[in-house]
Amino acid sequence: MCHLHAESEISTEKFIQLLKGCLSLDTEEKKRVLEAMPGLHDFQIQELVKVFEQERHKFTELYSESPADIHRLMVLRAEEWNEIRQGFSLSD
Repeated sequence: MCHLHAESEISTEKFIQLLKGCLSLDTEEKKRVLEAMPGLHDFQIQELVKVFEQERHKFTELYSESPADIHRLMVLRAEEWNEIRQGFSLSD
């Protein structure tokens, strides 16, 4: 399993859930983030969390404008996450 460094203010579980829900990153980009996790500095983690949360808010707004497109993207990213989850031995 991937872990953030022990001094991180963000829990590994929260970070992974935010990464899982990120619609703009594809499979390879998410894998790179997971591989880099142990070496990330706290400010890098905090910035990624901020970006993931901002993105979630933006996609929520876009969903009201184009629900079918966002839904398709959500389904695609969920399928990709299942592959990532298995490859990195992550729990749901």
